[in-house]
Amino acid sequence: MTDPTVVSQRPQRWGADAPADDVAARERILDGAERCYRRQGIDRTRMGDIALEVGVHRTTLYTYFATKDAVLAAAFLREADGILTRVEPLLGGETSFEDRLVRASVTSLRETRESQYMKVLIDPTSAGRTMHAAGASQAWSERVAQTLEPALRAAVASGEVRDDVPVETMLRWIWRMSFSLASEPPAEVDGGDEGIFRTFLIPALRPSARG
Repeated sequence: MTDPTVVSQRPQRWGADAPADDVAARERILDGAERCYRRQGIDRTRMGDIALEVGVHRTTLYTYFATKDAVLAAAFLREADGILTRVEPLLGGETSFEDRLVRASVTSLRETRESQYMKVLIDPTSAGRTMHAAGASQAWSERVAQTLEPALRAAVASGEVRDDVPVETMLRWIWRMSFSLASEPPAEVDGGDEGIFRTFLIPALRPSARG
């Protein structure tokens, strides 16, 4: 996946402890960012803090990430990737698309909330910034599409899902709703995650939801 927020082919200043390649360099930066986020929070973490944590000059960070939000988006994607990989199989099978989508969504929310690092990334005080950073990331959009788009397109083709709204629009809406629920869990009196999905998400996706 190629992300326009990632910059390459600029001078590097790693010294004797240089990473083996660009992938290893980005991983080292994200490791440093994670330590900063955990220690001082996302909003208080600056590129200079991450550079100090990694042990490089700040300009070196810009070799790999154009902005602070680009680092945050990459950190979120790295943590979310494992969750998406585990829930992806739940979108297959013989049951209705509605049931598969709800099962996969509820499972991903549970795993997201159980992740100690995700708790930092989607803390109510920083969730808005994380969602904005991820939403602007091409790599994150591609990863969401990779997970959900095939099943969603098949459901549109079979008539289970409305066809008057672009699939890309539905994908963005589903992910934004899921992100909001992850950072602010619904009350049990409202049916919890499954209740919210079945009450609001599923009816909006059905062909009968057309205006």
